[in-house]
Amino acid sequence: IGCAFILSACSSSKKTEATMVNPLAGVEWKLSSVKSPTSDDLIIPNGDKIPTISFDATKNTIAGFGGCNRLMGPYELKKNNSLKFGNIASTMMMCIEHMNLEQAVTKALENTTSYKLENNQLMLMQGTMVLATFSK
Repeated sequence: IGCAFILSACSSSKKTEATMVNPLAGVEWKLSSVKSPTSDDLIIPNGDKIPTISFDATKNTIAGFGGCNRLMGPYELKKNNSLKFGNIASTMMMCIEHMNLEQAVTKALENTTSYKLENNQLMLMQGTMVLATFSK
């Protein structure tokens, strides 16, 4: 019983440490809105196919759902809330009604240069422009 408690305490401590270093980790972020890649319009997801992203602080990778396909790829988090995503890979399912949303999410990830955390929301930014907003 003593060993189980020690192991549990260590793994819990590790997650807390990773979250303190990386405030984006340990949460499944759900998309609230994303900027259209072809206009200044915002796309608001609806229904049961809400895009999500989760940050893995130990591997510096994200995993998520774009509205149709699973998304995965590396990211780099630096000082001053700098955030850059590497090449985002996805599964290749065809979902006609959700492809515009997924393309907007993928484009937002590709163009992200920083992030802002405010009121339990994660905003992916390019300069001062909000590309996408996710909620806890």
